[in-house]
Amino acid sequence: MFILLLYLFLPLIFSIFPFTQGWATVLFDLIWSPFRDVLLSVWHFIPNLFTILVIYFVIKLCGKVCEVSILGNRGRKVNHFWLSC
Repeated sequence: MFILLLYLFLPLIFSIFPFTQGWATVLFDLIWSPFRDVLLSVWHFIPNLFTILVIYFVIKLCGKVCEVSILGNRGRKVNHFWLSC
């Protein structure tokens, strides 16, 4: 825990002095760029997640509405339409 606090505190200390301001930006980027990348990845995945959920619920609804019944070896009957297997 102490090392993490020290690593977060070092960029603040380095940003005070002109000679070490470059080090501060490098350390700050090393800390925050993984968090930023994860958040951006989640943000960009939200439309795909919405599409996946819509497809899932539409298929689930179709399964309930169509009332697919298996009729032995003759095939499947879906609301008066015969499908051969």
